[in-house]
Amino acid sequence: MTIKKYLSAYAEPEISSLDLDISLSFDSLLVLPIFDEPIENLNHFLEVDTEKTVIMIWVFNCPDNASDEAQTRTLQAMNHFIQSLTAQALCSNSDIFFSQISKKLRIFIFDRCSEGKEIPVKQGVGLARKLGMDLGLKLIHWQEQERGEIVPWMHSCDADVYLPDTYFDIAPPSTGEAAVLYPFRHNAQEGYEQAMALYDLSLRYYVDQLASANSPYAFHTIGSLIAVAPLAYAQVRGMPKRSGAEDFYFLNKLAKVGKVLSLNKPLLMIAGRPSHRVPFGTGPALIKIKDMEDPLEEYVLYHPLIFSALKMVLETLSANERPISSVELWFDQIRNRMGDYMAEAVISTFKELRLDKQFQHLKQKKDINSFIQAFHIWFDAFVTLRFIHILRDKAYPSITLKQLEESGVDVEHYSRS
Repeated sequence: MTIKKYLSAYAEPEISSLDLDISLSFDSLLVLPIFDEPIENLNHFLEVDTEKTVIMIWVFNCPDNASDEAQTRTLQAMNHFIQSLTAQALCSNSDIFFSQISKKLRIFIFDRCSEGKEIPVKQGVGLARKLGMDLGLKLIHWQEQERGEIVPWMHSCDADVYLPDTYFDIAPPSTGEAAVLYPFRHNAQEGYEQAMALYDLSLRYYVDQLASANSPYAFHTIGSLIAVAPLAYAQVRGMPKRSGAEDFYFLNKLAKVGKVLSLNKPLLMIAGRPSHRVPFGTGPALIKIKDMEDPLEEYVLYHPLIFSALKMVLETLSANERPISSVELWFDQIRNRMGDYMAEAVISTFKELRLDKQFQHLKQKKDINSFIQAFHIWFDAFVTLRFIHILRDKAYPSITLKQLEESGVDVEHYSRS
């Protein structure tokens, strides 16, 4: 019922109204948003060697503020594949084309890059992913209803990723699992090796420090790494329609309905390249680091004491045997667990986050487990990041790589991918 309701109430209009007159049987699904990508970057997706029967959904998209050159290149790539794969429109006025490449591979091509079909710039890649995922969910639901065949995962990836042959061979979700994340390695574009190494270090350092603090949101939020269970996708009402950080907010929601697990294999290889196609992420970060006069001296990371404070905050929370009756009582517990300077900075940070207002809801919980669960639903990945930023500004400014080493952090540990 949850998936059916999502498809009727929350799927994009062109998907919910789409009449699928096509017979399919498949066990794996991959959604790929494509904007201004060279044709050769896409060919290898057609060559993945797998025993699985795969459906790929390629969403060729352009934001409505894209340059004429970028739109032309995207259109040329889309038309190339429509013609070379002899893809046929699903119906006379459809923006979706279909091609059966082989017994094991079928492709849907979504046109959101032609003139008049561009994506609103503020909705960007988030809408492109959502269109593909919504179509994928509709296909999955149709197959389950008609054939009783269940597709365990909906994969989200990007055109700059090289898929290993075992990509689709991961185990189906166990009870309570909402999503899994693949391990990854960036291959730096020539000239960006140092910038890529620094950015990768910051990504791994952040997630590892969150894990050390026992945060339930200690995972990489990279859109090309995600496989989501269809039910969980429907439960969180799909992919956020944002031009950037859609993966962050998507995983933030998924972590509240189930577990988000990080896999050990197979490894995804991602191109580490500069880009202005999204407002933040790997591409813009590489450009920013590359523009520094001396990246090793100028690039900064969060102070490790911020994560020490976070760890003590969460330890204070879990040390209680019953719900905490007031925010003042919890602040007293924080003062007893850490030094005065850190405690006052943490308390000031929580006051800025309006924890007092949230406590009106928290203190009504009947047992400590529901109290802690409700706290983490509020203190989610986004609020945790705000906590880190406020504490950085109030007490612990970001530090350079050298200062991080001097503080006792094993930087070499994060340099290895």
